[in-house]
Amino acid sequence: MQTITRSPSPVTHVGEAQQTGGVYIVVVRQGDGVSLREVDDQGIANGASAATFADAEWVDEVDRLEVLHHPRWVWSDTTTWYPELLSAGVRVQRCVDLRLSRAILRASSLTASSDLARGEANAWDSALTSEPSSMGTLFDLRPIVYLDPRAEFADQRAAISAAAEPARIGILLAAECAGALIAAEMRFAGLPWDRAAHDALLTRELGPRPAPGRRPVLLERVLAEVRAQLAAPDLNPDSSPELLKALAGAGISVTSTRSWELSRIEHPAIGPLLSYKRLGRLFSANGWHWLDTHVRDGRFHPEFVPGGVVTSRGNEEGAACDRACSHPRRQRCGDV
Repeated sequence: MQTITRSPSPVTHVGEAQQTGGVYIVVVRQGDGVSLREVDDQGIANGASAATFADAEWVDEVDRLEVLHHPRWVWSDTTTWYPELLSAGVRVQRCVDLRLSRAILRASSLTASSDLARGEANAWDSALTSEPSSMGTLFDLRPIVYLDPRAEFADQRAAISAAAEPARIGILLAAECAGALIAAEMRFAGLPWDRAAHDALLTRELGPRPAPGRRPVLLERVLAEVRAQLAAPDLNPDSSPELLKALAGAGISVTSTRSWELSRIEHPAIGPLLSYKRLGRLFSANGWHWLDTHVRDGRFHPEFVPGGVVTSRGNEEGAACDRACSHPRRQRCGDV
């Protein structure tokens, strides 16, 4: 590991220079270590050289600097960097999530005329913009793209400065980046979740847990009724084309298999079909596989994606239980 030689001046660590504005520290992987470099609010280095720390040391340095300065940590992606800090018991107050901020700046009408928004998409716009870790995987065939966070930060700050309303877009970016930190903390800590209560709900609605690849017994029972009413003994209602064909064969004319459209039809098959769709949604979205995947040690760990929907309020992967389960609050339980 190469360690950047520091100036013999009183400024012996990154971030220790006295400033009138905020402190920004760019975090980037360098070989087997992590480089921390202080920059101003335009991405220009503040004189002192970058300091490179081993993987086992950079977390301690972040902890020290967070206590001293509460800087804004400028990194490629909060989901890449923050979990390691949280695992070590280190929390930060502010960050600049470059991937998230770039997506907003390229889509916002306030920065539509900026070079950032008008430029061609590059590696920062890809879903694989995360900084490569020091530990590769044997079968990871994806090309490693080394990004330059300081240059990207400078481009983003230029876009903000030239915006029609710099303060407005700046507040939005700060809020979204704070949301990214909160999202990572939510996923790390998890939400107390009563696994037994969730399992009981599934058993009551669907029957006992089925073998892998099989439908639950109550879902099979409803399916048998649907097939009988439509005179389609081999019907797979999970296939929209197959279901539309069976409905047409029974004299039911619809343009889709959506529940809202089916609910307008009067036919003996519609009631059990709607029940099948409801139970099937519960089984696929929040069934036992969901429980095994998202609930660990009595805690639900959602993956919250800031800015993940058009409202900019974010969305949660694996968090559809509030919509699918009849009484989701019964599974939630408070910490004691």
